[in-house]
Amino acid sequence: RSLAFRKKRIGFIMLVIYTDASYNTENGNAGWASIIFKQTDDPKDVTLKYVFGGRFKCCDSNVAEFMAIYFTIRRLEMCSIQETDINIMTDSLNSIEFLAVCISPNPRNLRKWYLVKKNKIEKECDEISHSPILNKIKFKHIMGHSNIEGNIFADAISKLYMKLHHQNVIKQKIEKIKRFSPLPLITISSI
Repeated sequence: RSLAFRKKRIGFIMLVIYTDASYNTENGNAGWASIIFKQTDDPKDVTLKYVFGGRFKCCDSNVAEFMAIYFTIRRLEMCSIQETDINIMTDSLNSIEFLAVCISPNPRNLRKWYLVKKNKIEKECDEISHSPILNKIKFKHIMGHSNIEGNIFADAISKLYMKLHHQNVIKQKIEKIKRFSPLPLITISSI
């Protein structure tokens, strides 16, 4: 029995994803980004797999952070995901609360459900709750602006998408960010 467990863990692969969003209160533009790392059972064996991002209209920063997670899950559904564990890291506690309502609605927690309804994200909550990859995902809160490289990179890219709308300009700006970061850049795409 222990041999079977050890066999299963050898070559274990998971995805570690950092999501972030930026919101402009003046014009309602929001940018989102997710940085997706592939990690094996060796903690030193981490490679960048994808960088996703995009721009959308939004009503506030909490909803923007939630939508970054939503867009990431939708994008992962389109990819062929072989990994059995997916860890989505966010620096937004409100997003974690929205996700809790999506995944396991509790009639006692009317305040959180009211926030979901008020922010008009019921459709997105329903789609997340029926996602075929939901059973593979764990959501984790991390501290924002705490020098976690994946979070810093996601923050920088989400700000680019919020401010700019031309893909070529965004790619040029990301190339400048790359020079200051040891992270390789594999793919940039937008929903």
